[in-house]
Amino acid sequence: MPVEKIKDETLFFQTFVHKSFAADYKQMLLHNERLEFLGDGILSAVTNKLLFINYPEYSEADLTLYKIALVREETLAEVAKEIDLDKYIFVSK
Repeated sequence: MPVEKIKDETLFFQTFVHKSFAADYKQMLLHNERLEFLGDGILSAVTNKLLFINYPEYSEADLTLYKIALVREETLAEVAKEIDLDKYIFVSK
């Protein structure tokens, strides 16, 4: 699936700023917490649709287990590194 580019530079930057980083740098008012809420819902809906369409033989329980494996933090972190998103993330240490 093609990924649409974020045209708004402020929104693009906000996407990669973790709340911990924004708290350390008081002048930064924007962070990604609310966007994460929206993104989690979108990721869930897209994953559900793709699994439902591509695995018609899977039961609801099997689809749920597969989805859990795909959207877990470790899996998403691996994918982010593979496509170099980790270079953009601002988080406190």
